[in-house]
Amino acid sequence: MKTLKDRNDYKEFVNANSKYKEDMATILQKLTLSYDEEEIRKISGFFIGLNENGLFDLVHRKMFVTYLGEAFIERYGGEWFYGKFEKDKNAFNEPIVTKFKNEGIRFCPMEHIASILESKNTNEFNETMVYMAEMRAKTENVFSELFPKKKRKSKN
Repeated sequence: MKTLKDRNDYKEFVNANSKYKEDMATILQKLTLSYDEEEIRKISGFFIGLNENGLFDLVHRKMFVTYLGEAFIERYGGEWFYGKFEKDKNAFNEPIVTKFKNEGIRFCPMEHIASILESKNTNEFNETMVYMAEMRAKTENVFSELFPKKKRKSKN
């Protein structure tokens, strides 16, 4: 089951993002979403519970995609994009995040949702974010060792 049918469905998804965020804030009994680790665990637990009870439908799927995508954007920047490339089977017809300040070509929330629902691990997304931060730091260290910044000679 794909999240989106086509590009028009993607446009509707993007237009509904603020409503999905409001709905999730209501579920959490908050005015605004913080995307901190505890909130992510609560949201993950909420959707895991829906899935276990056979209540996780397409609207819930879009809400969860929105939440995890926005949590990712909060940390790394980026923008929503329509996964239109059939070669990328996991992200085809899925909302994805691109143009972010970390390694990689795209971030597909649905890949993480599938894993969260299967493992029933409410902390899985947080663990992934920690792993990404660690990998980014290691990559930056390797690049700084391989390509140290040269000191510029002064013209004086």
